[in-house]
Amino acid sequence: MQSAINTDVFVMNVMDTLTSQMEMWAEQERLKQIEAALYMNLMNATILMNEQEEQLPAEWVDDTPRVVETFLKCMQLEKRTEATITNYRGELKCLFQFLRKNYADVTTNDIKSYLYHKQYDDGNSEVTLNNKIHVFQSFYKWVMNEDLEEDGGFLRCKPKKDPMAKVHKIKAEKKVKIVLTDEQVEIIRCDCTNTRDRAIVELLIATGMRISELVGLDLDDLDIHSGKCIIYGKGRKERPAFFTPRAIVHLKEYLEERLRVPDSGEALFVNFRKTGGVYTRLSDDSIRHMLKELAKSDDRLTGLNLHPHMFRTYLATYMARHGASLKDIQRILGHSNPNTTMECYLVEIIEETQAAHSLYAA
Repeated sequence: MQSAINTDVFVMNVMDTLTSQMEMWAEQERLKQIEAALYMNLMNATILMNEQEEQLPAEWVDDTPRVVETFLKCMQLEKRTEATITNYRGELKCLFQFLRKNYADVTTNDIKSYLYHKQYDDGNSEVTLNNKIHVFQSFYKWVMNEDLEEDGGFLRCKPKKDPMAKVHKIKAEKKVKIVLTDEQVEIIRCDCTNTRDRAIVELLIATGMRISELVGLDLDDLDIHSGKCIIYGKGRKERPAFFTPRAIVHLKEYLEERLRVPDSGEALFVNFRKTGGVYTRLSDDSIRHMLKELAKSDDRLTGLNLHPHMFRTYLATYMARHGASLKDIQRILGHSNPNTTMECYLVEIIEETQAAHSLYAA
């Protein structure tokens, strides 16, 4: 039994399906183009609908978007941050768009082909490639451990074998890290043109907090009288961060202005211009842009690729130079593993290495 269906209803149903099932693939602009194309081609057509529902064979349906979103929901249950989930979604979207394959049909050679493309065509570094490998390993480990629908799981099918089993992390070239000098830090301080930017710089210098931790700060997180704040780090770990006297002075100056700003919500650092009638929370991209403009404005900083994480490395190295133990630096930076502190943040000072050579080897 068949009956005619209104074109508007048909197009609306198709677009609802595309939006819900293929959201991770289709951009909004592309969805609008699809909707327009449907109307143009169906304008003079009669659409018949079967009264009895029929289902396409499972092998005709690419359920990769559904499986990826289910995997990401499981990550949410594990209390992964929104930033992590967004990153995983983006990496998996790029992988499957490139391969044009169902997740269950992907092979080890497919993964290696994609990584080769990202390395040699897009110029991705070893670190970036290793981050992608980590995402794909996590996804396929979950896929291989998850049950099929017939066994009470989410999956209609599985790969015959884990495509990531023979894909290993790339040995990254170790380069000498660039650490800010005390002179450069002082120049950056002096180049700040408003109280907000100076407070941001002083907070980064004093605490070494990550950019995500900085933009996530609310007014209530500060205890300015005790000289500290509460920050929420990776894995939703909460820890205190402590201010220097200089940071307290500039934070107080900024707070005097900040508390006079109406319609600005709870964020500590806000934009100077309104969006939708309110002063919104400052984004990490805005802070990166501000730091780059600071470096470009002063000839003494020519060639310096200034970014927020440099202050984290500077604090760790500064503390080490002044006798702090590895354990102390690890606690200040909020690392679970001391090896992370040693390998990523403690920069070897060439002058100290030369002095040691002169003392013991010359």
